[in-house]
Amino acid sequence: MERRIFSFLCTHIRSLGKTHSFKGKQFSDASIVIVYLWAVLWGRPVSWACRRENWPSNFDWERLPSPSTMSRRLRSIGVLSLIQQVQSALDERFDCGLCKLIDSKPLPVSLYSKDADARMGHGAGLPAKGYKLHTITDARCLQVQRWTLAPMNRHDAAIAAELIPTMPAAQAAYLIADNAYDSNHLYEQAADKGAQLLAPQRKSARSMGKRKHSPHRIAGHARLANPLSCVGQTSSFGMSLLGCRIGIEQSFAYMGNAPADLNRLPNWVRRPRRVALWVAMKLLVVTSTRLVKK
Repeated sequence: MERRIFSFLCTHIRSLGKTHSFKGKQFSDASIVIVYLWAVLWGRPVSWACRRENWPSNFDWERLPSPSTMSRRLRSIGVLSLIQQVQSALDERFDCGLCKLIDSKPLPVSLYSKDADARMGHGAGLPAKGYKLHTITDARCLQVQRWTLAPMNRHDAAIAAELIPTMPAAQAAYLIADNAYDSNHLYEQAADKGAQLLAPQRKSARSMGKRKHSPHRIAGHARLANPLSCVGQTSSFGMSLLGCRIGIEQSFAYMGNAPADLNRLPNWVRRPRRVALWVAMKLLVVTSTRLVKK
C-alpha cells in the first residue's frame, strides 16, 4: 500500500512542482518533497532517505540531496508552498458538507524529552507531554480542512479562537464540538463565519449563569434542548447533529492506522517547525490513502 501511495503522490508533486534544476539549486522543490515523503512514509529519519541503498532499484536517482541540504531546503517557502498546493489539489476531490467538527488529537513525546516547546498537559484523559493537533474536519467526508499545532498544555478553547477565524466564510452551517468549546467568544467567532456552534453544556454546570451571554450561545443551547415537532421523535435536532461527533473520533482513528500512523511523535521529530512539517506530510498521506482506496 505504501508503494501505491508514494507513486500516487509523486505524480501530483511532480505535476505541481518544479522538476528541473535551476540556478543556485541542484535539486528541485519536487525532489526535496519526494525525498522527505519517502522518509515519512516509512517512519524513518530524513538522513535514512538520503542514502541510495534505501531506495528501490527501479527509482532512478542520479544523486540524492545530503541531510544538510534537506534540512535547509525543508525551511524554504517553495518547498512548504508545494506541500500545501498538493494538499489543496487533493482536497478538491472530496465532496464536503455543511457540518464541520472541531477537536484536538494529542501527539505525545517521551516524558524525558529535551524538547523545550513540548509541555505537560492532558492527552486523551491522561497526563502527557508533547503537542496537540487541533483540526476542523468535514463531517461528511471526514477530511481535515483546517489544522494547527499547539503545546499540550494549551486549552482547546484557546486554540479554537485562533483556528475558527481561518474557516472559509459561508461554507459551514454548523460547527459541532464537545463541552470544552462551550464559550461565548467561540460562538461569536463561528457566527462571523456564518456557522452555528453546537457544544453541550458542561455536566458540572447547572445553568448558564446570570451574566450576559452571546445570543448565538443561547440559540445553540436551545437547539440542543428543544425537541423536534415530528411525532415519535425523542431527541432534539441539535442533539441529532451532535451525534455526528463520532466522525471526528473515526477520523483520528483513521490517522492512527497504517500507513499514516499519526500517533506518537518519533524521536527525530522535535520542536514546532519539524513537528508541523511532519504532521503536514502525514495528513497528505492520510488524504492520499483515502483516494487510492477509492
